[in-house]
Amino acid sequence: MEQQQAVVYIRVSTEDQKDGLSPDVQRSLCLKRAQEAKYEVIEVIDESGISGFKERDGIKKIQQYIKDGEVSAIIALSSDRLFRNAPAHMEMMRLALEHEVKVLYVSGSTPDGSATSVMADSVGAVINQFYRDQVSEKVKATLYAKVEAGYFPSLPPVGYLNVEKLNAPDRFGQKVIEPHPVMAPLIKELFALYSTGVYSVYDLTDLMNERGMRSHKGFPLSPSRVFDLLKNRVYLGEVKWGKAFCKNGKHEHLVDEDTFNRVQAVLATNNHKATRRRKHKWLLAGFVRCSNHGRRYVGEWH
Repeated sequence: MEQQQAVVYIRVSTEDQKDGLSPDVQRSLCLKRAQEAKYEVIEVIDESGISGFKERDGIKKIQQYIKDGEVSAIIALSSDRLFRNAPAHMEMMRLALEHEVKVLYVSGSTPDGSATSVMADSVGAVINQFYRDQVSEKVKATLYAKVEAGYFPSLPPVGYLNVEKLNAPDRFGQKVIEPHPVMAPLIKELFALYSTGVYSVYDLTDLMNERGMRSHKGFPLSPSRVFDLLKNRVYLGEVKWGKAFCKNGKHEHLVDEDTFNRVQAVLATNNHKATRRRKHKWLLAGFVRCSNHGRRYVGEWH
């Protein structure tokens, strides 16, 4: 008799790793479970670091395996490794039952299609989402409090970097943002040049990239990204995250209010004139409008 095939799914967050649920531990336990149930594992899908609430490529791949009839079982440490989203979990279980694919857990009872097991699994899915939602609420509350205390709560925009302070005055001040030694001067220059009204966003994007301005991941910036930077009020000293707001943040300001306001005025003017980079430059481009329809005339090369 040909051995049936299975796919193993593992997922872990930082907190899970602290509890001993590292990817290696999960892999070992799931492979042992497959061996005990006499399944051949054709793939181990590892999506560590990805939220169980989000849509994931690994889950899509498993669903495709099920639809194509390539596996007879899905093996995971527990139901919360697969999902922390109750509707998505129930949809996966419906698909598995429809194709007669077993979902085996190392920890927890395996649904067998009976009314009782389906109910128990559904209740477990709701509990998994409740835990995720509860943790999310606590994290948001902490971040809101940090913002209200004047601290930026996450990865800052270009020009700043995250820094840990050993002798912080309070718990929120243990992780702060400070001017980047290379990028901060470029941000100041970006605002100063654009405030003159002489340069377009495209011109300054090219100039700043030539001078070494990069994203946090080391990539040159796009014009749309530079446009967003020029509107970011973090450089003015404000901190906003979600519903929380602080007018006077505790980080160093890179732009004074007068310069920032002049930049906003230039942005508004250029946007009104439809300033965009074109292959060809036309006389009065963006200024001439149809007297009947009020629409701008455009130039074409023939």
